[in-house]
Amino acid sequence: MRAEACVCFAASIRAVGCGLMVSGFGRRAVTFTPLKTLRPDYVKVDGVIVRKLLTAPTAEAKLRAILRVGKVMDYQVIAEMVEDQDILTRLKVLGVGFAQGYGIQQPHPIEKIAC
Repeated sequence: MRAEACVCFAASIRAVGCGLMVSGFGRRAVTFTPLKTLRPDYVKVDGVIVRKLLTAPTAEAKLRAILRVGKVMDYQVIAEMVEDQDILTRLKVLGVGFAQGYGIQQPHPIEKIAC
């Protein structure tokens, strides 16, 4: 029932013109079943993988797998917790399309953002 409810939600959200993102992907064992079922527009890679990208070969291997599947399934990849320029540079080399984190821009109170 849970999977059916998720599929129904994904279809409903797309019907009103919204995209779908899966967040925190890859923190535990990487299984692509949820992505095959939901067909998201974006997959946000968990910060645990991103933070270890330069020091743990398994982190880069996981990210490369996520990127390969993304090309086949046509979703964009977002890296979260990008905290320094070395990681950002590596993400660019690997082909990650989007990044967020303190290494990009520090969060601001919404009142301080000019509209």
